[in-house]
Amino acid sequence: MSYSIKAGIYYDFLNSKLTRFYPTIGFSLTGKTALNYLGINAFPPVGVTRDKFITLDLPIELNYQINKWLKFKGGINGSSLIITKIQGPIEKQIFTYGYLLGLSMRYRQYSLNLEYIRDVNDMLRQVIVDDASYRCSLIHIGIGYHFSSFKQFKGIIS
Repeated sequence: MSYSIKAGIYYDFLNSKLTRFYPTIGFSLTGKTALNYLGINAFPPVGVTRDKFITLDLPIELNYQINKWLKFKGGINGSSLIITKIQGPIEKQIFTYGYLLGLSMRYRQYSLNLEYIRDVNDMLRQVIVDDASYRCSLIHIGIGYHFSSFKQFKGIIS
């Protein structure tokens, strides 16, 4: 991966001042790119292509609240392929899944989120000489805003 852009909405279930563990569910749109080095075995390398694809991600997390401002999270992340802009013949896997690990630091209504997401199976496989496959491995750093009441949507946008 070279870079990605992610935007999503998440909802914390059963989250109160008395709970240490609580689940979160959400969805996000992620625009991803991958750099492919063609002819790696040749000297010098033949060239580079930048492939693009967009996924709808559905994370389910279990959070552990350390204190008022810090929590650890882990869970599963499902990804559904929406758009691909990849040259050449490809085999598509419409739905992939993986795991996520992360932490979130909160200050008032804002949070700083750090996540590592790794797909277990390939999303795309390019049918070329090198047989390149696309398995997402993503480090996400995001800023979130927490709504304070259910009328304002008791969740987070990241």
